Amino acid sequence: ASDLESSSVADPASIEDMQQLCTHRHDLDENGGEVVEVRVQNTVTIAKEMEQWVASGNVRDVFKCVVDDMGGYFAPFPMQNTLHLRVYKHKRGRFLSKNEFQQPESCVSLLPAKACAAVQVGPSMYDVVEKDMRDIPSILGTIRKEWDEKTSQNSMTSHALYGLLRDLILARNAVPKIADFHDRLEVDVLITGCEASLWIGEQFASDLQNLFPALRVVAMSANKVIGVLSNTRGSAPMSGFAFSSRTMSLKKTIILSLSHSGQTFPTLHATHTLRKLCGDRVFVVTGSVDSKMSAAVGQLSYVGAPWLARTWTTFAGWRPAEALTVSTVAFHQTLTELLLCLARCAVNETDAAFAAAAGLKLEEKDLDDMWRLNLASTQLAIPEILGVDAKGQTAPSKVHASLKKQGRTWALHVLEGPYAWCLSAAYICLTV
Repeated sequence: ASDLESSSVADPASIEDMQQLCTHRHDLDENGGEVVEVRVQNTVTIAKEMEQWVASGNVRDVFKCVVDDMGGYFAPFPMQNTLHLRVYKHKRGRFLSKNEFQQPESCVSLLPAKACAAVQVGPSMYDVVEKDMRDIPSILGTIRKEWDEKTSQNSMTSHALYGLLRDLILARNAVPKIADFHDRLEVDVLITGCEASLWIGEQFASDLQNLFPALRVVAMSANKVIGVLSNTRGSAPMSGFAFSSRTMSLKKTIILSLSHSGQTFPTLHATHTLRKLCGDRVFVVTGSVDSKMSAAVGQLSYVGAPWLARTWTTFAGWRPAEALTVSTVAFHQTLTELLLCLARCAVNETDAAFAAAAGLKLEEKDLDDMWRLNLASTQLAIPEILGVDAKGQTAPSKVHASLKKQGRTWALHVLEGPYAWCLSAAYICLTV
């Protein structure tokens, strides 16, 4: 299953009930290693047991750290004395205290987040694919509005990326070229992902390369990235493709990791690995800010967390449908808005040397044409195709009706084989 739609979620009708029952979440430390023990027992019983264990010194011998009289256990929430946790941090080599656990970055409050504002939870629909398709116009409107606001999170991340690209281009132009061989090794932008995310990333890579011809933009599967960097450490090319320290250099590379779910294993693992190599030059694009990949680049999701400008969100949220509909469109639109933002910044650049150094050929009139096409697509064409307006209300159109008619005709062609088998079986049953 593609990572764009394979996130594990509950039925939309049960989300409200889940929100009433579940108020907080604790994410395990994937980098340092962490174990959480959950114990349902009353405080007095645990205290008596731990008092004997701590006094014997066994707990210190096992965990090699200082523990309190409760043996590391604590009741995480007030007004209850039956649920107890014990959290051991491997990297720190000690237990987590109650005060540390209750910090907002550790015990995340599951309040409605801005990243999920575009996803409206309504009554349960039999056809989840239809629901996703009806959400497309409203989500596209949210994405468009996000980039119109200069202080929005996506806009801030886009300008942070442009700043790195600008500095990279100008720095390279300032240094005289010594050897062509070294230039061929340098990768300026690496875009990584899996399956549908990677295919969309490849399109974005070609568009970014055309916008800045001086850059070397490479799109690569996250499986290839972790296959080399996590095992052989780039010492030799893997069989079937050439990617190693002998063919590519990531010393100055800017990374874009793409995953709708934000937890696709290869992409998440590649993001962790690349983060160690490239530091804060790693950016991620996900369906929600509250994801493992956002956390991998240091972006916390609790209310009021500082914005690090390393994450873009598509506002599509988690989707249970297998078919690639709203998540794919939202991903395309997010990267389109990112490209337009980078183009606008480049065209308005005050440094005269930048355009020549970047190989920029785009002019203001070209940018206006692209902006008008984008607006016509999101606000006019797509609602007409889907027969739904930006508010999620049915908006009948000739285009939508024509497409549905063609779809039914195509469906009859697809089902011609099964129909023939059923009729043949019926004929045999009735005549033999």
